Amino acid sequence: MTKVFKTSDGNFIPHPDSRHESLRIRHRLYIDYCKCGICGSSSTRFAKSDNCIMCQRYKIELVRHFSTTKSDQWPSNVPTTLNNPYIMKEVNSVLKMMLETPNAVLHYEPCREYGHVRISNGNDQCMQCTNRLKPREQAIVDSEPTYVSTSPCTQCNNITLRKTDNKECLVCEHVPSVPGNKAPTSATKLTPDTIMMRDAPDTIVSREDAEIYGFKVYRTGQPCRRGHTGWRYVSTGNCIDCLKGDK
Repeated sequence: MTKVFKTSDGNFIPHPDSRHESLRIRHRLYIDYCKCGICGSSSTRFAKSDNCIMCQRYKIELVRHFSTTKSDQWPSNVPTTLNNPYIMKEVNSVLKMMLETPNAVLHYEPCREYGHVRISNGNDQCMQCTNRLKPREQAIVDSEPTYVSTSPCTQCNNITLRKTDNKECLVCEHVPSVPGNKAPTSATKLTPDTIMMRDAPDTIVSREDAEIYGFKVYRTGQPCRRGHTGWRYVSTGNCIDCLKGDK
């Protein structure tokens, strides 16, 4: 029997409707309240990466198209809204990996762990997962404000989202101590986005302008489905307060 989850309004769905809940129970997918702001066709996301499952499938089609046709023409079966730097970054990276690995196999479904465009090299393992750094190290490289812990928080005992700069748990707000210091001293690793969110919480910047200026977050002041008017991620359109589990 397929496992189902009950929502707060009494409906039954195939995955939790909270990213934090999926992470807590080690479930690989969750259902967002809003459809993806890029493809507009799915609300299902991978818990560990927050990747939209349909966007990842479209990326696979893009890789297949550009690797087989050798054409710059956009494929008709992929929405043109995916023709942006955030989507094409992984597509171009996978295309490069395929060129460098002649016997690489492109699979029809994303990898189960992070939802990567899945290519393997004889051993059926996702090459992107194999080459991935530790979660916090990868978040620092990608300038992502949060990452998913690999071990439970020492205070709430859950696998959670944590802040990249100081490892703060976004569920219980516990900040782990840094060995050799009385308090975390990673403030120097704050990104321009986290500084802006901290020091100018009422700033209004459109998603388009944020993308032009290279921001990872934007804020329109318009409420999300749960009533939050705060910051959202440019890459997915997700409300950050919703991801933190704020009411």
